[in-house]
Amino acid sequence: MRRWIERYFNPRQMSHCRYRIGSLSLLDKEEGMEEEREEEKEEGEQEEQMEEEEEEDKARRRRKAGGIGRGGRRRTRKRKTKKKKKKKKKKKKKKKKKKKKKKKKKKKKLLLTLALTIKVCGIFCF
Repeated sequence: MRRWIERYFNPRQMSHCRYRIGSLSLLDKEEGMEEEREEEKEEGEQEEQMEEEEEEDKARRRRKAGGIGRGGRRRTRKRKTKKKKKKKKKKKKKKKKKKKKKKKKKKKKLLLTLALTIKVCGIFCF
């Protein structure tokens, strides 16, 4: 890779490039990435081994506690008494109140109102 870069790119001309090829920081970065990948793989393998060991330990504990084979604690089954279920109370439905309709006032005719006012005044000339 290093030879390929040196053959096709002139480091002095590529000074504007993001990675300066003269210092070959691009190659260093790639090597660092490879190391990180290897470390991640190793960590993943270690985690898998730890999980397998934990599962084996759990299985051993179950065998000991459950009484499979000899040894371990033997437990008698407890008989549980059934609890009486509580009856649920039925909720009463609320009755909806009927809205009272407002009575509309009758509009008096103009002539009638005039006649009434004239009557009240005492002048009755129609």
